[in-house]
Amino acid sequence: MGGTPSACVLPLLEGLTAGLARWNSSTHVQCFVGGFAGLLRGDSIQVTPAVLKQLRDAEGVSLFGNGHQCLDLADLSTVVQVCESMHLTGLLFVGGIHH
Repeated sequence: MGGTPSACVLPLLEGLTAGLARWNSSTHVQCFVGGFAGLLRGDSIQVTPAVLKQLRDAEGVSLFGNGHQCLDLADLSTVVQVCESMHLTGLLFVGGIHH
C-alpha cells in the first residue's frame, strides 16, 4: 500500500486479519512499504495487532509509506518472483489509479 491513505485501509486490514485468523492461524497479511516500489523490492511489514494499533493511532498518516509509482507489464515478472519467494497466496491492491 502506498500513496495517500484511504479511509478503507484500516477497516480492510482489520477485517482481513480477523477473518484469516479464524480461517487459518498460519495465514497472515503483509503490506508492502512504499506501495509498488516495496512490492518490487519485496519490502513488506506483517500486519499484527500492534501494527493495527499504530495504524489506528496514526491519524491518517500511512505507516507503509507513500508510493506513487505505477506498475507496467515489464514489472510483471518481478511481481511474480516476489510473490513466489514470499509464498503469497493472494495479492490485493488498494488505492487510486494514475494515468
